[in-house]
Amino acid sequence: MERVEIPQWMLWVTVSHGPRFGHAVTISVVSKDREPFEVARWSWQGIGVPPAMPGDLSARVTSVLSEHLVTRYGVAHTLF
Repeated sequence: MERVEIPQWMLWVTVSHGPRFGHAVTISVVSKDREPFEVARWSWQGIGVPPAMPGDLSARVTSVLSEHLVTRYGVAHTLF
């Protein structure tokens, strides 16, 4: 039997480039039956990324994902 998976929640990280804004990284959340919404956005111009951006981006992705998982499913050892 084929296993069918239907996404209920997605975390999108998009890297963009454009002539007006330079470069941008956007974090968005997409939930079943809801429009995508932007959680955070960083933009910069020039070569290379700002020094703090990789750490800030990583922390924000982890935070958004953790918040969703704990809010939606709870933490196993606290659910007894």
